[in-house]
Amino acid sequence: MTARWSWSRTLPRWSAPRWKWRSSQSPVPPSVGCCSGGRSRKGAVMSTIGWGFDAHRFGGEAPVLLAGVVVDARRGLVGTSDADVVAHAVADALLGATALGDLGTFFPSGDTRWQGVDSMELLESVVSRCRAAGLIVDHVDVTVIAETVRISPVREEIRRRLAGALKIDQTAVSVKATSTDGMGFTGRDEGIAAAAVVIGELASVI
Repeated sequence: MTARWSWSRTLPRWSAPRWKWRSSQSPVPPSVGCCSGGRSRKGAVMSTIGWGFDAHRFGGEAPVLLAGVVVDARRGLVGTSDADVVAHAVADALLGATALGDLGTFFPSGDTRWQGVDSMELLESVVSRCRAAGLIVDHVDVTVIAETVRISPVREEIRRRLAGALKIDQTAVSVKATSTDGMGFTGRDEGIAAAAVVIGELASVI
C-alpha cells in the first residue's frame, strides 16, 4: 500500500510569544518616526547613533598620540592639531549622534588657532556641546587601523582617557585594533586611521 500525504491548505502561523512586533496599524509615538522629523518632543528621549572616521599620514616629528596616549611608532603623524585620529573619530561620532555637523565645522583645519592643539581638548569641547544638545552616551566603540603600530600595551589607558573625556564609565568604552593586510594607505604603512561608533540617547532640550 502506498502511503498518501495530505497537506493542509492553511499554512501554520509562526508565533514568537517572547517578542512583540509593532503592526502597521499600531499607533506610532509622536516622539519617534517620520512624524517627528527624527527629533524628540520636549522631555522625550530617542535613541541615536553616530559614526566618525579620521586618518593622518606619517611624516611628523611629534609622538603619535591616540586619545592623548603616546604610542610606540617610528614616525609621527602630520596634522593641523596633534593628529590624534582616535580623539578626532570619537568627536565626529558624537557630532553625528547629535546632528551638529562635523569636527571641521567647529575647528576648521585652516584656522591657525588649532595649530598643534591638544585634540583631547577639542574632544572635551565637543562633549560639552553634545551634552548641551541633550546627548547621553551609552557606549563608544573605537577601531584603530594600522599596519605596524600596536595599541595593546596602551589599550586600557586609551579607554581610561576616553571615559574621562566623555564622562562615562570605562566599561562603556571599547577600543580595538586591526590592519588591512597590506592593502591601502594603512597597509602600506603610510599612516593611521580610526573609526568610532557612539550609541546613546538624545533628550529633547527644546
